[in-house]
Amino acid sequence: MTYRLLLAVAILVTSNWAFGQCQFANNEISNPFQPGCGDRMLTYTESTVGPNLIPLGYPPPLPVSSLTAIDGFRTYDSLNALHQDLALLNPDVRVEQIGATLSGRPIWAYVLGDTDALTTDGQAEAAVMMIGGIHAREWQTPEALSAILEYLAASANDGAIGSYLRDNLNVVLVPVLNIDGFMQAQAHHDRVSADPAQPREGRMRRRNLRNPNNGMAIDDTIDTVADNFWGVDLNRNSPQGWGRNNGSSASVTSLVYRGPTATSEPEIVALQAGADLGPRNRLRLFIDVHSFSQVYLSPSTGNPRRDNYTAVLAGVMRAVHSFKYGFVADPADGGIGVTVDWFAYTFDIPSWTLEIEPLSGAQQYGGTASHGHSGFILPDAEVARVRDEMVEANLIGFYRQAGPPYVQTVRIADANTGELRYSASWQNGAVRTLNVAENLALQPGASYRLYLGFSKPMRFQSVAGGPANYPGQQTGPIPGDIELQIPSQDAVNDIVVDLSTIEWHDQPDGASNGYQQYLYDAASVDFSIPAGAPITGSEPVVLSLLFRDMSDFLTDSDPATVTDWVNGGWAGFEDVSGASTDVGGYDCNFRPFIALDATAAAPAGNAVCRAATAVPPPPPVPPPPTRRNGGGGGALWLTGLLLLMLRRRPGNKSGE
Repeated sequence: MTYRLLLAVAILVTSNWAFGQCQFANNEISNPFQPGCGDRMLTYTESTVGPNLIPLGYPPPLPVSSLTAIDGFRTYDSLNALHQDLALLNPDVRVEQIGATLSGRPIWAYVLGDTDALTTDGQAEAAVMMIGGIHAREWQTPEALSAILEYLAASANDGAIGSYLRDNLNVVLVPVLNIDGFMQAQAHHDRVSADPAQPREGRMRRRNLRNPNNGMAIDDTIDTVADNFWGVDLNRNSPQGWGRNNGSSASVTSLVYRGPTATSEPEIVALQAGADLGPRNRLRLFIDVHSFSQVYLSPSTGNPRRDNYTAVLAGVMRAVHSFKYGFVADPADGGIGVTVDWFAYTFDIPSWTLEIEPLSGAQQYGGTASHGHSGFILPDAEVARVRDEMVEANLIGFYRQAGPPYVQTVRIADANTGELRYSASWQNGAVRTLNVAENLALQPGASYRLYLGFSKPMRFQSVAGGPANYPGQQTGPIPGDIELQIPSQDAVNDIVVDLSTIEWHDQPDGASNGYQQYLYDAASVDFSIPAGAPITGSEPVVLSLLFRDMSDFLTDSDPATVTDWVNGGWAGFEDVSGASTDVGGYDCNFRPFIALDATAAAPAGNAVCRAATAVPPPPPVPPPPTRRNGGGGGALWLTGLLLLMLRRRPGNKSGE
């Protein structure tokens, strides 16, 4: 026997002696209860090496008791107490028990929003839903949901995006779905059983606590080898695609055991009950937060509009952190029983599994553990940053799904005297009507101040103060396009308004110079009509408007038809040609007139908007970088949000 062969045998024997004798078939442990496999107990360490020890390269996180966020993980009891306190102390947070676990622990959902179920313009509110903690070992996810819950509760009265979401959207959050499994994993924060390549129970428990023999919950100790391999993978128990496409297993010891029947688990029954809080017919987005691998995983349902828009929305959210998260659309094959399959196919909405940090494993953070499961153990030092980044990315997604923007109000006043010359606004109803309250002649040689009021805040408050684009979005320094078209004349005579001096309003409305309801939901800009404009009598004109909101949504070309989410896309959201799209376009509904005589009457008939080319969506997102290391800057960004809020307040490896 050669020296190299002897060395290989020695390494193999040493490895088996140190880590047990679990055997694998099709990526599953095939001898779970054999001595030397299921009864092998392993311990995570920072750097200590030895038999049955797995050094991470950083301290194994220990959950602590704290009602406030720390740079680390909190116990379930602490998180639950925080959530309940937020519901008790904030009128905009409602708590509902949507079910109970096998052990009888209540499963809670939190609804953030006002109580009237109507938007500020009288329409039925939309809803988004987000869950965490479906897999017990993925401790990052309850922390992420808790951060979002805390932010939305604290910012509900900020007068800006927080207030807008409170007034116009229902946000349903289930911070921890698999409570039994989560508490089991936290109780054994550094211990696992079986094999480093596929550790079970303790810190690496994935599933709930279902005993397949009697249907009851297993015990809460890691030392009972007989039940360490039991439990149902809750993310394979949903009815859509249950048992299909080789995405789950009928073996009760498999990591992806799907359960005896679809929706057999009380946690999945609770999840479906939670959808009713939207209510479910108003849902426009569902996100199931997991770890790890930094990717948005979305089923393709075969509805092109829904599938395409899902990728666009994910791109908006991924852009916030420079696309360090990828996007993968699964084939249109009916699903495998994961939660997002049910929401995507049942409600025809954007729906994805959001796999958060890390990208790979412990080595991403300077750790030493090389096996893939180390990725489930995020170092304490990364937790606060990840929480902040989850708030940043999901906030813009919620904002976008609340609905596309439209121009609500237009006012034109003489820039020198302040006299109002034109005033029009949309009146609410099942079909909106445009009410023109004032329509006096605009004159060549005069200067005017144009006021625009929008249906939502269009800009974001920067850390330094003042209006800004939302992080990562492609809106650019010029937010849109305004033209005063004179259809009876050649297009060369149209008046293009210079938007480089546009003023976004940060004070309440007064003398046509403040915001309507929310910070930066209105803007003003000055323009002049050239003295030599070819006007002979009274000329009808078209005010052509195009703006992007802070999520790069274009304004609705026809606000008369109320937008809503129908069959996987936006209905009543038109471009300038009148086609219902998911893009939007030029608004040509406001039509003042120009005359030489300031007292002239408005001309009869309507000016016709010049045919405009439909505006394309923003450029395609760039491909993700080869390396997606953890980013920075999240804490600074969130600090700006909180400063604004405080200033304005009145008082297997797969995580899927």
